[in-house]
Amino acid sequence: MKISARSQPGFSLLELVIGLFLFSVGMLALASLQGQLTRSQADANVRSVATNIAEEQIELIRGFGLIDNDPLSSIPAYGDIQNRTFTVRRGNVDYVVVMQVTDYYYDLLTGGFDTSNTDGLAVSDFKDVTVNVSWGSTPGFRVSDSREISSEDLGTGKIELTAIISSVTTQGAARSTTQGDTKSLLPDVSYTPGSNPDIVSLRLGETRLKESTQPEPRVYRADEKVETRFDVVTYSQTGDGTLFLRREEFIGVSCDCEMSALPVTAEEGGRLPTTWAADEYERGELAIKPTGISSSNMQSIFCNECCRDHHDGASVTGDTAAALYDPFRSPGDYWGSDTFKGDHKHYGRNSRGELVLAQSVGDSYMEACRMVRVNGFMRVGQDFRQEGRNVFPENYLDEESEVNDYSNWVTASTNMFENALSGDYESAPLTFPSPPLAPAIGGFPIATTLPTSLGAETQQLRSRGVYVDYLREDLRTAIDCLRALPVDGIAADCDSDTIQFDKSSSTNVLELIPFFDVQLTWLNRWSEKPTNQPVDTTNEPVLTDNAHSRGVASITTGSGTSTVTASGHKGNLGLTDTDPIEPEFFSQIRTAKLAVSALTSAPPPAPGKAIIRGVITSGVTGLRATDIQVEGSGAFCNRLPDGYICEISVHATDVTLKVFNYKKLTLSLAACSETLTKLSSGTDATGRGFTYFNLAPSPELDSTISHDVSIQVDGCL
Repeated sequence: MKISARSQPGFSLLELVIGLFLFSVGMLALASLQGQLTRSQADANVRSVATNIAEEQIELIRGFGLIDNDPLSSIPAYGDIQNRTFTVRRGNVDYVVVMQVTDYYYDLLTGGFDTSNTDGLAVSDFKDVTVNVSWGSTPGFRVSDSREISSEDLGTGKIELTAIISSVTTQGAARSTTQGDTKSLLPDVSYTPGSNPDIVSLRLGETRLKESTQPEPRVYRADEKVETRFDVVTYSQTGDGTLFLRREEFIGVSCDCEMSALPVTAEEGGRLPTTWAADEYERGELAIKPTGISSSNMQSIFCNECCRDHHDGASVTGDTAAALYDPFRSPGDYWGSDTFKGDHKHYGRNSRGELVLAQSVGDSYMEACRMVRVNGFMRVGQDFRQEGRNVFPENYLDEESEVNDYSNWVTASTNMFENALSGDYESAPLTFPSPPLAPAIGGFPIATTLPTSLGAETQQLRSRGVYVDYLREDLRTAIDCLRALPVDGIAADCDSDTIQFDKSSSTNVLELIPFFDVQLTWLNRWSEKPTNQPVDTTNEPVLTDNAHSRGVASITTGSGTSTVTASGHKGNLGLTDTDPIEPEFFSQIRTAKLAVSALTSAPPPAPGKAIIRGVITSGVTGLRATDIQVEGSGAFCNRLPDGYICEISVHATDVTLKVFNYKKLTLSLAACSETLTKLSSGTDATGRGFTYFNLAPSPELDSTISHDVSIQVDGCL
């Protein structure tokens, strides 16, 4: 049937009204949704800006320096970090910033930190800073050209961030908020180089120099774990002045740890080592590998990272040595199977202080790490590796010509060392070039005298070490490419995708090699031969801020020449002077010697008739064996990095060895030996223990035997 147009049905008025109503409701809902989205966008933007402001304030105070107008550079800007309130305007919104600062001081009596300055210190040990950023009182916030959100719509809010600010000057720790591809990490700031002879500037080129600050140890509690800080600063020096270019911050820490179960995911694991990547240190990624945890809250805060990360065993591709914390370890020092497969072996101590392999989850062990600041945070880097060492008289490196000679040797030797590397050089390490010895050709001094040329009866001898990090294969390839350049610039066949050259566009090889020279005088052990005569050198236990004496040579008896030796571990332990943590410790000791002559009218001392050696260990948690001191009666005794050495006087008949300077609150300690006869023991006025042993040579006491001493709890086993 055909239907005509006239008979087709249409919309009634009621249907039209209902349709319009539904459409209006939908449009109103859409408009409301759009408003909600706009307000949400504005709120998210405000929160993001507030968070950025809080982070900026923390980074600004984290990079405090010294006040420019202080002529003695003795007033720390650290003291200016105080409670304050101010307003920051961003995008028509006023953000109120409230900074709350609490100072904490280390209390020697309690062994903890407190807000009370009981010792009258000039500055606190650290500041706990809370930055609170709030908003909500601004008339308007512009979202777009056609829409404004009122403060009522925006509402109120608050962002709060906290940070710990150490009192150690860390200007280089502050991250720059903006940075161009070819600009320095920090704005141009003036820099005052350190003073010779403790701080020596090494010339990298015509205008660029590098120097290391004096390592400053900090002992946690009394005679326990040590944290040592120093910086390596690169700067430029032209007719326009001296400008700061770059700072690398290092910390050496010693820690007590406990082995953990193997993680299931990388997020639960530890980081690979931080390594040098031509212009900055590059943080290692998280990986599935063995880990540990800090087992004491009375040690450096960086022990959490150290215990967790300083483990090998991650599966990586490419340069596998770059994933090892010490690429130069012997193959036998790694686990070949089981839970800790691929990890280097860790050791704890038994009650006699003997090293015991940590081989199960939960076992305690000792660790030493090198911390490197990366993007404002301290990360565990590959181990320190000392390649060269020297000992100098007190006045050497005072003159500019001497500094130039030393700088030329360090830089030339480092250049030669790197240029000789090839392949997997960690499997066959090269020897760092020896220093020039002949004074006739301008070499380093090999002798000094007492009294000095100025008539002083004592002389502060000094030691220095040259460190070179492991050089990754890609870095060596980039450096080799630069060496081949006929002129400055990057050659067409140089692949710089993996290694980014220096951000200042420098093609100076010395700026790309991770090396530095460090003052080690107060971290080395000093000894003489003949022992203590006619010259003796101080050898006190390490104290915070180098308040101890080491390497001060003085005349004792007679005249003649003593060969003075400065010795120390070439790795992380050399920066903390703490107890051995693995059996290879003894093969990792580096030494340097200097002849010291006593010029007196007295006859030479009589030679000794026997040499007694021994290792000193501590089986007491928190008591460092390196703090134990020795002295002899009828014998001349010295401490060594791992123990002691005594030379018995030729006329002595009653010879004793005094072992002293050990103490632990609430514990009864004893000095023990399986081969030496104990004579007596007691405590001094400060409560520190001492023990006398018979040291007379006899058929039962063969001088070729190591007569070890250990500090134990509740008597000797």
